Amino acid sequence: MAMGIELTHYKLVKKIVVNGVKVSSKSCTKVKKRNSHTVIVSETSVNKRFLEVDFFLQNTETSTVLAVGRQLKVKEKLLQDNVPHLQIVEYSSAEQTVEKAIYIQQVLMSFEVEGSKIIAEFPNSVEGD
Repeated sequence: MAMGIELTHYKLVKKIVVNGVKVSSKSCTKVKKRNSHTVIVSETSVNKRFLEVDFFLQNTETSTVLAVGRQLKVKEKLLQDNVPHLQIVEYSSAEQTVEKAIYIQQVLMSFEVEGSKIIAEFPNSVEGD
């Protein structure tokens, strides 16, 4: 891992709780049934990003948690006039991104239809519990 991080001080974590909401990673076997591994990450309300979390790393000394995954970008909005919160997304790049887990703002629903990855950005009390 870049940035000079000593990995001996980190452990792999499959799910965490952020702001009172459980967030699972793709490495959690429960995710296949309940897709809660796609999230909005943002330090401010202006620069939100979508992240598909592969796994979490927790620092064993400081308890700081990092979310490791692939960033998604909006390709187009699905049914713009009727359902603007449904968006077709694609991966920004093939490389993984590291984000501080404390910046996770919301858990999204994501699913695939005919090869397109779709995220639903609305309050998600079913997937995020």
